[in-house]
Amino acid sequence: MPNFRIRGTSVDVLLPTSLKNSVALKILIGYPDFPSTLQVSVAFRYQEYIERLRSYGFEVDGFCLTLNPPSPCLKFKSLDKLWCQGDRRLLQMYERLEEKIQSFDVLINYTGINLHPRFVEQLPLCTVFQCFDDPESSVHLSQPVATAYDMALVGNIAEVETYRAWGVKHVDWAPLGFWAAPYNPALTEVDILEGQRDIDLFMIADRKSRYRLPRMNQLADAFPGGHFYGRGWARGYLPEASAQEYLQRAKIGPNLHNSTGPINLRTFCLPANGVLQVCDNKSHLNQIFEIDREVIGFDTVEECIEKCRYYLAHDRERREIAAAGWRRVHRDYNERECFSRKLKAIREVLHVCHSRTFERDIAQRQMGRTILRSKIHALDRPMESTFRTMMRGFHFLWRTIKGPLVSWGSKGESDKLGEPNNQRDPSERCDGHGVPGVGVQPMAGKGMKRIAFVTPEFPTEITNAGGLANYLGRLCPTLVRMGHSVDVFTLSQKSAGIVDYRGVRVHRVNPGAARLWERALGALRLISRYLKVSEIFTIRREGKALARAFEKACQSHQYDIVQSSDYRFSGMFIRRRSGLTHVVRCSAASTLLDSLESGVTSIQTLWTAYWEKKWIEQVDYLYAPSRFVARCKQKALGRQVDVVRPPFFLEVESKKDRSRELPNRYLLHFGNISRVKGSDLIEKALEIAWQTAPELTMVWAGKLPIDKDFSSTYSTLSSQDDRFVWLGPLEKPELYGVLEQAVAVVAPSRCDNLPNSVLESLAHGVPVIGSAGASIDEVVEDGVHGRIVPVGDVKALADSLLRAWNAEPPFDGRAFPPLGDDFEPQKAAQKLLDHVSGDLGSEGLKRAKKYMQAIPA
Repeated sequence: MPNFRIRGTSVDVLLPTSLKNSVALKILIGYPDFPSTLQVSVAFRYQEYIERLRSYGFEVDGFCLTLNPPSPCLKFKSLDKLWCQGDRRLLQMYERLEEKIQSFDVLINYTGINLHPRFVEQLPLCTVFQCFDDPESSVHLSQPVATAYDMALVGNIAEVETYRAWGVKHVDWAPLGFWAAPYNPALTEVDILEGQRDIDLFMIADRKSRYRLPRMNQLADAFPGGHFYGRGWARGYLPEASAQEYLQRAKIGPNLHNSTGPINLRTFCLPANGVLQVCDNKSHLNQIFEIDREVIGFDTVEECIEKCRYYLAHDRERREIAAAGWRRVHRDYNERECFSRKLKAIREVLHVCHSRTFERDIAQRQMGRTILRSKIHALDRPMESTFRTMMRGFHFLWRTIKGPLVSWGSKGESDKLGEPNNQRDPSERCDGHGVPGVGVQPMAGKGMKRIAFVTPEFPTEITNAGGLANYLGRLCPTLVRMGHSVDVFTLSQKSAGIVDYRGVRVHRVNPGAARLWERALGALRLISRYLKVSEIFTIRREGKALARAFEKACQSHQYDIVQSSDYRFSGMFIRRRSGLTHVVRCSAASTLLDSLESGVTSIQTLWTAYWEKKWIEQVDYLYAPSRFVARCKQKALGRQVDVVRPPFFLEVESKKDRSRELPNRYLLHFGNISRVKGSDLIEKALEIAWQTAPELTMVWAGKLPIDKDFSSTYSTLSSQDDRFVWLGPLEKPELYGVLEQAVAVVAPSRCDNLPNSVLESLAHGVPVIGSAGASIDEVVEDGVHGRIVPVGDVKALADSLLRAWNAEPPFDGRAFPPLGDDFEPQKAAQKLLDHVSGDLGSEGLKRAKKYMQAIPA
């Protein structure tokens, strides 16, 4: 029979597991005391909370874990230094804690501060680590110490799997609840449904946080009359005594996090006061409340603004959802229920906690080991300061003498391709006797993989996303829904930070502006299209910025897979790591594309072809979404390239723009408008088709190359006002509204990679006129889903346009088969993981394959 251990002052008593729920556990709560703008101290608030827990019947007591209170908590680097040097203040606090815990069964470090892992590991009772840190601070606070505890209670529901990945064996979510929130206990459901509120928007939040400042500014601009309080706002701080009054007057409360969540007090405080909460981190919010019934969720700040406006205009819906949220928090997230939830989780872990011998004088023994280091402690800071000053001087001299141009691929270059990464062993930890080496703990979650995507584009940064962004925008949330942990590192012109996209952590990477000499070299393109060299420097600058961001994240996260793309060489500077599989998605035949678009092979194309081959030799696995691209890549690189279809689904619903006047019937060409997509062929085919059917009408929508103007590029079409409509770039909801009404979609690409425009058309039941041999014919069956014409055959294309306009088969409205199972989101994502896992060698690394493999027909 399994047992668990209740510890007393002098003896250990073993009780059968069947009795453990009938025994009242004695809990010691370690709490902080930091500087605050509150009228009473933080420590006093925790003491009040402990007194209330006692009144509910829990056996609890408190212990302040702050050095020289009130003070900020120690970052792990500082904590480890004090422990290794035998700091007297720290060890005296540990001695007092040792005396205190002798009469307790469980120690809960309520905010995860100031206890060194080597000290925690030797404590003779069940230890619980509770933390509400954002992931931005985890590397300084929770990640280095959490594995030393028997259990972790994670306040941030989005980071539960992160703790498991660090190696914490027992993890559970611990909601913050509203125990410290100002609320009116006399508020009733009738008050919420029928009472009057005069403040449209209300929020107390710091505006200075660089992670969410742009979103805060957008929200403030959209609602200039909103009541926003806190550091950085024009209204300043709201007195604590007034907070409850304003909450009772507020209709809607936006809730924006730095990155992942929900985690903050507003999550529970707003509904507790009958305020309709509009909260980010929608995918994880759904695990706390019922979306659209108890709370409103959003993914982007634009969606937040739209929903706030909607519910201000639909007051009855707002009141009903606010009342449902009020009922939920008072039932499940009051302070008694939240603490009971913690005790239940702790009881389930007690019987598997390791029984440790009753050790005493841990702090005194540590002091005895560090006497010598404590004597020289006074020299530590000046020596460190001197060393840093010398290093700054060295770096300044190096930047001064280093020329702006460096030779490509120099073996002495620090970021050369394929350079091994000399890291400490991932399981290495500080032993308390020297310089610490706290590493990343190996992943413990069964079946769960930590996957990183390094990409030049993603839907959070691009309004009209390209093919790669659309692909990742579908794949990444699918992997999250399958239980995997996904991070995306993407180029962004916004401030660096982390945002949530349907459960995906998106790391924004700003590569900075082009340097002066880059812009100067760009002028060479005016001399000759062949001298297209500035783009080379841009690609390198962006690739290095992405690699730096990824390497920084690797210091706190151990990834199993990293996927980059051959488009703009997003993963070119990622170094190989033991246990990390580097996957490259091949989405473009760059040499072919350049020659098709401009008619010349530029220096950039030659550079791309040369360095792509050298880079690809270092990666572990290649795949392409289409057989067409896979064949091109295998021929160019001499490496096996598998075919893995992309997951596909429609992310948004269609929306008709009533302000646009569209023809009653029309053909549609949309997406990237360019020679590669066959846009010039459509112009010539329309001239032929109009001779037979002058009433044939065509609508175009999409993006032109930066240096192109529609009227000058497609002059014939621009003159046809009565049978041609140019819409330009459209948001997806509006685009889908236009697509649904089209007779057929025209996509005669010369070179393509399963274009999104074709997949979206088939998903809407609209037939497609596509080209043969450029990947479109891999999904469009001639005579079933539309017509397939030879690449570049203008007459055949004009004939297909006429057949579609005249409603001849297969354009007569008949239904056609849906996309195959290969495109079903979870199957497509799992197939990718199966391909990657199946190519692993005996040592866990992929081996470069130097042979050709036939692409399936």
